[in-house]
Amino acid sequence: MGLPVAGLLWLASALAGSDGWVGGAELLPPSGVRAQPASIFGDGDAANGVEDGRITPRSRHWNDAEYRPWNASAGTIFCDGAVRGSATLLDTTTTAPALRGLVAVTSAHVLVDLTNGKPYTRCAFHWMGLSQVRSSQWSVDLRHLRAGRFDALQNRERAAFGREDWAFLYLPDAPREFGRLQIASYRTLAARVAGVQPVYRMIAYSARLGGMGISAACKVVESGPGDLGGGGWSGQLLDDCDSEQGASGAALIASAEGRHRLVGIRSGTHWDADLFPAQLYPQGPPPGLRWDVRRHTNFSRAIDPELIAALESLLAELQSLPAAGAGA
Repeated sequence: MGLPVAGLLWLASALAGSDGWVGGAELLPPSGVRAQPASIFGDGDAANGVEDGRITPRSRHWNDAEYRPWNASAGTIFCDGAVRGSATLLDTTTTAPALRGLVAVTSAHVLVDLTNGKPYTRCAFHWMGLSQVRSSQWSVDLRHLRAGRFDALQNRERAAFGREDWAFLYLPDAPREFGRLQIASYRTLAARVAGVQPVYRMIAYSARLGGMGISAACKVVESGPGDLGGGGWSGQLLDDCDSEQGASGAALIASAEGRHRLVGIRSGTHWDADLFPAQLYPQGPPPGLRWDVRRHTNFSRAIDPELIAALESLLAELQSLPAAGAGA
């Protein structure tokens, strides 16, 4: 018996030349998918404008205390001649104090051509998405990475599709001071601050805006039966963080008790194509709709013990290198 079809789009797909992907998961309501250029949520009333509350570097609030210092840790992944998605530089000074360079976290699908499944051959991290500033561009060493078992051409009706969409990348020449965020398990953090609701934010690249933006005060829930994610795999987070093409791989950040932790990695967006048929909504659901996990939602891959172990494994490998990975 086949699984009911549900929709998802990788937010890097338009940048990579794809028209969107169809996926599925257990217990999903019957639905479909088309390419979704943007997911900007609001109050559902188009007459009063679109409530795009993202903060950009031009905003006077960009350097507010609650956004520092992690607002300087984001950028884009640039592979084989084009921006493929977002990424975030990690703080590994405690776990790998001798490491030369930095490790960045992103989605696995930004590293492959979504039309043929082949990995890109040359990638770099562009700090703050500054593709014209060579001093802010650092090569990715693709010989040393950790990533999920992601297959761009796999059967997208598998219940766990999307679970493997994560990657840790090594940037040997990136200045250490730009690593500002540590990862933490989404569930562990939520349990530790029980009774205190973390503030969730996302910092991501927007192809339309041509730069980074912060989506503040997002709502986040873990997927379960009855929503568009269907609870098809453990750690699928649904959220209303405003984002557009280029957001794949972006950091979902939880702030609580005066600390900021990266707890999720943006993958894409789900929406119910029965409610938004392609002939009426060729560009997908219009911006400004109310967030509804049964109709239209973004989704991310939660940080969990598996990903924490993968990062620790990569750091151990890098520190064992005679010169490339470790320095004084």
